Amino acid sequence: MHFPIYIIYLGLMVLMGLTHKSRYFIYTKTLCSIAFVAIACLTKGLGFLFGIALAFFALGDFLLVFKREKMKLGIIAFIIGNLVMIGIFSLYLKLTPYQFILPVVAMIILTILDEKEIVVLEQDRPYAFVYSFVLALAFSSTLVMAVTYNHPFFNVLALGYGLYFISDIFELAYVYVPASPKWIGAIVLTLYYIGMLFIALSVMFA
Repeated sequence: MHFPIYIIYLGLMVLMGLTHKSRYFIYTKTLCSIAFVAIACLTKGLGFLFGIALAFFALGDFLLVFKREKMKLGIIAFIIGNLVMIGIFSLYLKLTPYQFILPVVAMIILTILDEKEIVVLEQDRPYAFVYSFVLALAFSSTLVMAVTYNHPFFNVLALGYGLYFISDIFELAYVYVPASPKWIGAIVLTLYYIGMLFIALSVMFA
């Protein structure tokens, strides 16, 4: 049933990659983002709720095309999207101490990187710290649910969030590490959009 969707989505990813150095990149990237929102919304059950969260991710994707000019707004959009996701996760999971291990570790590592000026956050510093905590909390929540329930819904969701989380580690290097190699951007896009596809498709198993 969803096989044509995979082909279309992967086709959009390839198109986005082919246009990444052209003026059309903003359009192909936006189409790819709209696609994962549509996949979630077209799925019954939690699809609409997931679609709301993913719509904020899509908005963040669009704003980040403008790089530092719109970076703050893009980060805020992603923060809201992850908060919506955490709200959805609360339907299945009460907050536990385990969920906060990764966020705390993420904050410590980011603080060290910032103090040693390995990353140059500048005016994005407060937004980056809040986003890192919220994203890590959302990801760790999916891991706890996957271990607790061992159900395809939570397993696929955790896989998608894992790819998303890893893509943002590369994004941190790509955007905030001076003179970072350009090929990191390709890794970011690949991991992120495949991760979004898994997150959107996870609703099928809910």
